[in-house]
Amino acid sequence: MVEAKRILPQASTRYWVDAILTTAFDCRRFDCEREALAFARVYARLPNAELVIAYALLPEGRRIIFEWSSEA
Repeated sequence: MVEAKRILPQASTRYWVDAILTTAFDCRRFDCEREALAFARVYARLPNAELVIAYALLPEGRRIIFEWSSEA
């Protein structure tokens, strides 16, 4: 009998963008840092944007890659 080796996929990094607007809250997941940053920058330009944060979820924790606030 031949034993098959089971290969588990490595935990890949996921990118999230949380956007708080005066009228809504939007949270989206991306597989690519470039796309997450582009989406975050667009949301930060909206006139009703209050807070936009893009971050990477890594095995060792969360790493913020973009942060914008109307208070800044």
